[in-house]
Amino acid sequence: WHSKYSKVIQLHISLDLLPFLSPRDAIVYGNGFHLPDQNAFLIRSKSTQDISCRHCDIPKPAKGIVRMDTESIFFVQLLQKDVIAFKMIGRDDLKLKFIPSPLLNHISQGHLPYELMRTVKH
Repeated sequence: WHSKYSKVIQLHISLDLLPFLSPRDAIVYGNGFHLPDQNAFLIRSKSTQDISCRHCDIPKPAKGIVRMDTESIFFVQLLQKDVIAFKMIGRDDLKLKFIPSPLLNHISQGHLPYELMRTVKH
């Protein structure tokens, strides 16, 4: 289900950097806001652990998939014909246990943002 400014999506994330970790997914509600005075738009997204949605059915995680939590704000501004400014603030709970803090920081600050962008690209 989606409209011009709202959408429900399912993210699929595999942490290829750490093959011993199970893949993750999240069911995410997103709302977009057009900012014409800044030639930009703002997207707010937040995952849900609900088992139902008034707009669509929410699937249970597949076997071996861990459902994570995520919350983000994206700001995209058209600066020139082919130049944009992209800013993102996010909080992700990957539901990882027993992972050393330095490795967790590397995943969340290094690998995960690129994996999320790759997921959205495809």
